[in-house]
Amino acid sequence: MKNIRLACVECDRRDHEEIVEIPPQWLDLGSVDEAEELLEKVTGVDALPHWYTHLGVCPDCLQKKKEEVAACAVL
Repeated sequence: MKNIRLACVECDRRDHEEIVEIPPQWLDLGSVDEAEELLEKVTGVDALPHWYTHLGVCPDCLQKKKEEVAACAVL
C-alpha cells in the first residue's frame, strides 16, 4: 500500500507525510490522483505533480470554520 501525504486545503499544514491512513479528525476530500485525472480530461492539459497525495481539511481549520458559522448564526 502506498503511503499518504496529506495536505490541508485551508492552511499550509504539512505534518502528515508518509502516513498509512487519514486521521479520523481530518475531513478527507479524496485522492489528488482522481482530481488530477478529471482535470486533465476536462482541460486536456497534464497536471503538475504535487508533494501531497490526498487533500483534506485539518482539525484546526475545521474548528475555525465551525466558529465562523456559529458567529454568523448569532448575528
